[in-house]
Amino acid sequence: MAIPAGVETVTVGTGGVPLTLPDGTPIRGSLRFAAPDLVTVAEDDYALGGAVTVELVGGEFSVVLVATDATGISPTGWTYTVEARLTNAPGWTRYIELPADTPSVVLADVLITDPVSGAHDTLVVEKTRTAVKTADQSVTSSIAVVDDDHLTLTVEANSVYAFDTYLDAEGDTAGDLRMTFTGPAGATGSWTPGGISLGNVNNIGSLKRSRNGLGAEDSVGILPAGTIVTPSGRITTGGTAGALTLRWAQDTPSATPTRLLAGSWLRVTKLA
Repeated sequence: MAIPAGVETVTVGTGGVPLTLPDGTPIRGSLRFAAPDLVTVAEDDYALGGAVTVELVGGEFSVVLVATDATGISPTGWTYTVEARLTNAPGWTRYIELPADTPSVVLADVLITDPVSGAHDTLVVEKTRTAVKTADQSVTSSIAVVDDDHLTLTVEANSVYAFDTYLDAEGDTAGDLRMTFTGPAGATGSWTPGGISLGNVNNIGSLKRSRNGLGAEDSVGILPAGTIVTPSGRITTGGTAGALTLRWAQDTPSATPTRLLAGSWLRVTKLA
């Protein structure tokens, strides 16, 4: 159902100027705009609530939202919570008011970090961030690991992170899944594959918990019907920031594709 014609709205976007990293690289990820759980506009017989997520495309977006002071709206005095869920930059949380008398705004002009004081000072940086696969990815007849198209997250210099992963995998039992995690120059760490042993045919058997260094490869079994693999680990960065990235391939070349499916995810939590 569309927003009723009588309810004032505001279009929020980037105004043609993309969100970028300091070097001009477009920021990737999504923005989540959350209203209170329940808001009503009685004279239009309209109720709304919850959140909407918009993807950044080349660092840009546009979304139409109900004005925070729309005629007859209840409650009043609330703000949208804006959560940046980013894959190549730290996430953040801010707040925006969207008065009806300004039907189109640029996000950078209206962000406030504190809806009470109205301060525009310090970003609230998320300690935990998640990257989610938005499309399936396949590797065929190759044991050379490649970067995952989606499962990569930035890590800051001189920091310690824990990471965990949920991989929805499928493929030939003869091909299986080879993987590793890489980080920026100077980073150290370890990880464990969290999957079944190679050649498994029924998803029942030994769970691999071997300890591998950052960048070292290890392999687990997968089945055509699907296998969940849950690698996890830690990374300690040096003086160089960069990205923690899942890399993967087949363990044995097979003409049947090994696939990681949309909905798989990588999560990092900053510890220090």
